[in-house]
Formats: sequence, C-alpha cells, structure tokens
Amino acid sequence: MTSRFVTRFAVGAKNINVNIAETLPDRGFYRLVDAIPEEVKMDIAMKAENAFKGALMVPDDIKNRTTTLNITSMNHESPADPVQHSTLQCLDGQGKTVATVHVASDPAQQKPMPAFARKD
Repeated sequence: MTSRFVTRFAVGAKNINVNIAETLPDRGFYRLVDAIPEEVKMDIAMKAENAFKGALMVPDDIKNRTTTLNITSMNHESPADPVQHSTLQCLDGQGKTVATVHVASDPAQQKPMPAFARKD
C-alpha cells in the first residue's frame, strides 16, 4: 500500500499524520489523489481528527499507539455500517495497522470502534 500525506494534527505532544491511500493491492485499485479536490481531502482529514480526538471513536490504548491515520476509502455506506462514513487505518510507528475504524460523515452519527476492529 502506498499513501499520500494530507495534513497532521497534534494530540498532546504527539503529531498524528493523516494520509490518503493511493494503492491497496489487496483490493486492486489505484486512487488518483491529485484528482480529489483539496477541500474534500481536508474535510475528511478534519472529521478524522475530530473523531480521533473525541472520546467515542478510538479507545485510549489505540490512540496511544497510533502515529498515522490512513484513509483507505472515502464517504460510502456498507452492509456492515449503513451510516455514511470513511474508513481509516490506525497505523503505529512501524506502519502496522493497529485498528480499522469508520469516521461518520455526520459527526452526530459517530459510533465507537467495535472490538473486531482491533488488529493486535
């Protein structure tokens, strides 16, 4: 998988990078990140930041291990989650996925990370 840097935000003394996946070989696609309007990328990055900093989406132990949020899919619905959302991987300092989470397009519909989303 390759990804492109979008922005970063601070959580205490730590900086969290927000990237958008360009390739996901296991899913067989290539995203043209340059074709996505900057305001769309920043909107999703801001929602990811707000959800990550909030108390609901990610437990503290996952937050503490996360150094990068990698956006793997943009706004969509799925059979497992009918709420409009983007999918993000929480990556540690070695690039290992520690959790996969959904960020609701409407913050009022944000749900906690389910236990099965943990990758450790």
